[in-house]
Amino acid sequence: MVALLLLFLTLPVAVFTKDVKCPEGFLHFKRTPTAKNNHTKNWCMKVSVYENVGNRDNARSVCLGDNATLTIPENREEYEAISAYIRKANISEPHAIDGQMSQRCKLKIFRHQLLRLKINTTAWPGDCNIKKKLFSFDDANTDTTFALSQFGNSIPIGYGYNQHGGPKIFWIDECMKMTRTNDTENRTGIKFVDLSWCMGVDGIDKSNSQFEGRLINSVLCGRHPFITRNMVALLLLFLTIPVAVFTKDPKCPDGFLQFKRTPTARNNHTKDWCVKVFSYSNTGNRDYARSVCIANHAMLTIPENRAEYEAIGEFVRKNNYSAPHAIDGELSSRCKARYLHKWFDTNTVEGECNIKKNLFMFDDINTDPSYILTKFGNRVPSGGGEMSVAESSPKLIFLYGCMVLTQTHLHGNEKALSFANLEWCGGKAHSKNSVGPESLVDSVVCGKHPE
Repeated sequence: MVALLLLFLTLPVAVFTKDVKCPEGFLHFKRTPTAKNNHTKNWCMKVSVYENVGNRDNARSVCLGDNATLTIPENREEYEAISAYIRKANISEPHAIDGQMSQRCKLKIFRHQLLRLKINTTAWPGDCNIKKKLFSFDDANTDTTFALSQFGNSIPIGYGYNQHGGPKIFWIDECMKMTRTNDTENRTGIKFVDLSWCMGVDGIDKSNSQFEGRLINSVLCGRHPFITRNMVALLLLFLTIPVAVFTKDPKCPDGFLQFKRTPTARNNHTKDWCVKVFSYSNTGNRDYARSVCIANHAMLTIPENRAEYEAIGEFVRKNNYSAPHAIDGELSSRCKARYLHKWFDTNTVEGECNIKKNLFMFDDINTDPSYILTKFGNRVPSGGGEMSVAESSPKLIFLYGCMVLTQTHLHGNEKALSFANLEWCGGKAHSKNSVGPESLVDSVVCGKHPE
């Protein structure tokens, strides 16, 4: 017994205790502090029951109501302790947990689908390998290594496309969920991580066969026992000011504008870039917008400077497209969670959530975003709200997080000073009876290299 006890003390494991430091209803875990879990020694976790937390914003809002964030178990001991709690409380599985596929990696998977190429996220080089940055996480205080090793199937798991006369509209299950918590037989080494649709059952009738598969009614939330202060890092920002000239170079595909650029490290040393605005219904839905670009062998993009914006505006007016237009750029999940937890000024905040750092994630690595990030007319994030299903329910909070181009109708002496804004990433409401946010965007700006 003594040897066994010493073994537990020397292993880097977390032990479940009922330490009163955690708020009521939370489990308390002791952790071995490392760089990968932000040197966290104590972590509190709770499984909250709430309808349709398969919707990622709903799940995030429920955690926020407990002054917490979406989280994941850091090791087998934490998973088993959480599972025992779930069985005791008779909570049905699956459970929403932290982890969402990165936008850039979704683009790569969609392209591979279009070209019918093999998708292998365990062997891919670069950021879209599962051991790299395939997933982004709200929680900076949990080492994700263990959870990422617990998928029972290769990734992606659920994915495909719909097509109704237009381009293929790709979809993918991208939000992580925890399963098998109610299994009572041999639990040794069971795999428990899966993926689900990030909008939950929004807009899906209960009679639809998809309803049960997308229904999630509980979420795993985590927080510190005490309020802690973050370490402040010295940030150095190096800016370049590139200049692009619009030309009618025939190297771009028919209908695309061609821009000459000054190659820099910030635009992946791109000398020529082709841009076109496509009119398509409901491109306020980010995956719809991304799919339209992919169908045209392109990607979501943004104007790199004033000359490009003016040329795009002229194209839009000529074709009588109404603003706003979907463009590249989406709030990072971690910064969104941090902002909902406690408001901060994205222009002055230290760290990755400064607007000049990693507040936004981009599909397009060939365009320097420095210029567009100076063209917001309002503070960022701008737009959002809250709603409650019942008086006793937590407030469901949402933010507008996807970038759009505005004011393209202005020209001449009416030139717009600010023309970037944010809209809801989910697009139009699924039905007339839907409750919640929506965005009315019916065109998208796509970019690609010349052929």
